[in-house]
Amino acid sequence: MIVRSLHATGFMRYQELDLDNLPNGVIALEGDNESGKTTLGEAVAFALFGRTIRTEDTDPTQAINWDVDECKISIEFEVPEQGMFKVERVVRRTGEFEAVLSGAQGVIAETPREVTEALSEIIGFDFPTFRYSFYVAQGELDLVRREGRDNAQRIVHDMLGITTIERARTLLETELKELEERGSTFERDLIVATALHTDALPLKAELERLEGERERSRETLVLAEETAGQALAESQRSDAAQAAYRERTGALGRLERALVADTQRQALLRARAKLRAYSSRTDDLFGQAEAAIKMDAAPRAKAKEDLTQAEGVDRLARRLLTIVKHHGAELSAETSDSVAFSLLSPFHTGQKKLTLLQERIQLRQ
Repeated sequence: MIVRSLHATGFMRYQELDLDNLPNGVIALEGDNESGKTTLGEAVAFALFGRTIRTEDTDPTQAINWDVDECKISIEFEVPEQGMFKVERVVRRTGEFEAVLSGAQGVIAETPREVTEALSEIIGFDFPTFRYSFYVAQGELDLVRREGRDNAQRIVHDMLGITTIERARTLLETELKELEERGSTFERDLIVATALHTDALPLKAELERLEGERERSRETLVLAEETAGQALAESQRSDAAQAAYRERTGALGRLERALVADTQRQALLRARAKLRAYSSRTDDLFGQAEAAIKMDAAPRAKAKEDLTQAEGVDRLARRLLTIVKHHGAELSAETSDSVAFSLLSPFHTGQKKLTLLQERIQLRQ
């Protein structure tokens, strides 16, 4: 931080204080005791921090000159690589405080607290650090007077921190030499590393190729997993389709068997009708035969003829019975219906009547 100007009105012993265009470098203050040298340092402290060494533990309004009711102070300073800054402060006997911090871009802070916080970031030190450096330097100036010119340079160097800087420079020079030696070592290591790097370039290309192949393999694997998932879904759909096909085939088979059974049932029904007709015909012949038995020999011939016809009808009925039994067995295998038995009942009844008629004719003969 480089102070460029300092202005104050009603500050401590100064009614007016104006310091403009301060030079670069070290500025020394010389004067009698109580001439105001320390007050200049207090003005810098108050302008920056709103406090002075004398008013640190008391009311800051003690910094106001006895002849006025308020104190105004401003300081302009430059921070390398950051630019110019200005702090303006006002303190009144009523206890009111004002502070404004501005820079090249405009106002930065507008309250005492905000100014203190922002200023600490800009200049890099706080009030305790300033107080220590300011009053230690003032004490060392007394040593210059006592020690004389022989030790004055050493004391001034110590006071300004030049001695510390020299020690730091010596230390840095030593470290610089060590770093240069390490730099030489690093250069040799760099040459070796460069050679190794050159040798490793083919390996790098091979590694990049392998990385590319691995990436392609990963993509192929992902694609294969997707294909496997699709194949699994297709397989499941195929299994479902096959199950549906088997169910459809079974249903068609059951329908076909039902149609065959219905066809056989219709055939049996037709056979039943024929059996009933034969049974009725047998009953008629049986009645005629019984009537002929009661007649003389001439009608017996007619009865015998009727019996022959009845036997012919019986043979036809037996063949029909064989067919009906066959279809009835098939129908029974397809269904649990007892229709076959019911269809055969009329035939069995007619057969019994025919047998009885034959026996009675033989007895008459």
